[in-house]
This record gives sequence, structure tokens and C-alpha cells, in this order.
Amino acid sequence: DLLTVRAFDLDDINLKVRVEGDGTITLPLLKSVTVAGRSVSEVQRELTQRLGAFMYDPHVTVFVEEYRSQQVAVQGAVTRPGLVSQLQRSATVRDALAAAGGPTAEAGSRLYLLPAERRARDAGAPPAPGADEAGTTAEGELLAAAVMIDSHEMDADTQQRFMNLPVRPGDLIIIPNRGKFIAEGWLEKPGIYPLNPG
Repeated sequence: DLLTVRAFDLDDINLKVRVEGDGTITLPLLKSVTVAGRSVSEVQRELTQRLGAFMYDPHVTVFVEEYRSQQVAVQGAVTRPGLVSQLQRSATVRDALAAAGGPTAEAGSRLYLLPAERRARDAGAPPAPGADEAGTTAEGELLAAAVMIDSHEMDADTQQRFMNLPVRPGDLIIIPNRGKFIAEGWLEKPGIYPLNPG
């Protein structure tokens, strides 16, 4: 994450600082400060207390510029599948898809959202029949537990509300490929064709 720290009347502390891998930030005078797992107000309180050793009645504000530690997984028929960092606090499904480059030409009409808490709850359940030897749930069962929207079956208002749903760290978004079918035999144009809805 990227934090902006401002201290009234102390320009040395007015900085943008990146949170290190160990969950700390380093500031002049205050040295290393642990921020991982803490709220902005808790960090502000600690910085204000520590700065009190150097000045009378300090005023410190902390603002989170980027939320790179909060990631959403986007899989399937998108340009750049993988983990997407939330660059803002109130990121939506639309923001996550845009950060992954958007759907590809092979994308189907369905979009799945599996919230992190549902994945964590399902991970504690015993493996279902048909799960592989490692005990992971089959993709079909994963999608069955997700919230799904089909752009060819839902009205524009419902699609808009779905795309504006907030995403949280650990959420999973999946856009499956639309699939293909094979036509053979006494046909004018046998071959492989995209499976379009309807």
C-alpha cells in the first residue's frame, strides 16, 4: 500500500511512503512504524504520540493512496488473468475487470463472483465427491457457490447493479469461455463453431 503522511509544521514528515513487505513504514525521526493490520486512525494515533517526543501538540494525518495489498483474483476469459490490486477503497466488479484488461473475444455471457468469506467457508468443508486427489473442489462446484449474472438473460438495470457490487480482498471473479461445438457429417460447412447463447 502507499500512504501519505502529513504533520502540521514539520515538513520532514510530509511524505508518501510505501508499506514494506514486513508491514512497516519508515519515517524520518520516527524510524520504523508497524502499520499492517491496523486502521488509519490507529496509525495516526501512534504517529502523533511518537512525534510528541520531538514537538509540542503534533497534528498528524494519514491517508491511504493505493490499496495494493488488497487483491482480487480475476480468472477465465480476460486479457490479463491473475491477481488484481485494488487501487481504491471502494473498488467494484467493474473496476476489477477493467484492471484485468476486460473480457476477451472468447468470453461467454456469464460472469461469476465468489466472495472471499464464502470461499473460506467452503474450504473448511470436506471434499465433495468428484474432487481431485489433492482435495480441491471441482470448478463446477466452485461456480455453483458463486453469484452469477448472464448478460443475455438479465436486463440492463440488473447488470448495472451487479457490475457495481463492491469487491473485497480475496474475492474471485470468473468469466468462462463461451465454448465451441463441432458440426460434422453431411453439412455444407462442417467444422468447429462458437457456442453463442440462444
